[in-house]
Amino acid sequence: TKFDAITTKYRAQMQELMPNGMQGGPPSDDVRHKMEEMREHQTHDIRELLTDDQRKIFDANVETQKKRREEMMKQRQGQGR
Repeated sequence: TKFDAITTKYRAQMQELMPNGMQGGPPSDDVRHKMEEMREHQTHDIRELLTDDQRKIFDANVETQKKRREEMMKQRQGQGR
């Protein structure tokens, strides 16, 4: 229940930044930065709910997601040339 409340809160905030999703094109650098900050806050809030053992797994998963996002950004930048 607490996890769902956290994700619902941040999903709503992100939807406010991009009400049409990606239909309006990729987000601006400013919006992307704000969304990254929200993701970090969400990660922190979720992490607070977990046990130490769960945090180890969660942290590893978060790191994997960050690497995937970075790769996607590199690929997008390469396509724009």
